[in-house]
Amino acid sequence: MKILYTESLITKAGEQVILYDCQINNSNKNYYQRLLMDCYPQVANAYEDILLTINNKNNHLGEYPTEGDVIWSHIPGNNKFIVAAIMYDKNGNLTYNRFSKMFNSIQKKMDSLKCTSIAMPLIGINNNLNDWINIYPIIENEFNTQVTVYIPDNKTLYSIIDLLSLKQVNKHS
Repeated sequence: MKILYTESLITKAGEQVILYDCQINNSNKNYYQRLLMDCYPQVANAYEDILLTINNKNNHLGEYPTEGDVIWSHIPGNNKFIVAAIMYDKNGNLTYNRFSKMFNSIQKKMDSLKCTSIAMPLIGINNNLNDWINIYPIIENEFNTQVTVYIPDNKTLYSIIDLLSLKQVNKHS
């Protein structure tokens, strides 16, 4: 399904599911992760549980989450779910090899929860807007529900529009 783009903060999203790329390194939380943790205490609690699990050497579950893992947090009262997607390895490197499977599993969970919309920031770009060219086609292929990408400022929004327009021009040349 085609992606909608809007200039707004992700915390204003009315969609039933909000997806963000989660950094597990406690000192390296990204902007959206901090924003969602501040807005929704359940997200911060889930994150802390992950860190406790990782740091518990006596626990057989104490393995580092790998890229492609997702953590769901339910926000009671408004039937909203926040999904933390692990997109980077523990060294901070981004790989695309698990994105398709991860997005497909998120869509299946959304189907089982009867969720029909998902919001996300520009995920997986690691401060490089050009990475979006590799990510957005995977999103469009794997989600059959409406995806809205929330972009906090018009400069970034226009940069993405230019980037996508340039790709279309090159595709038809």
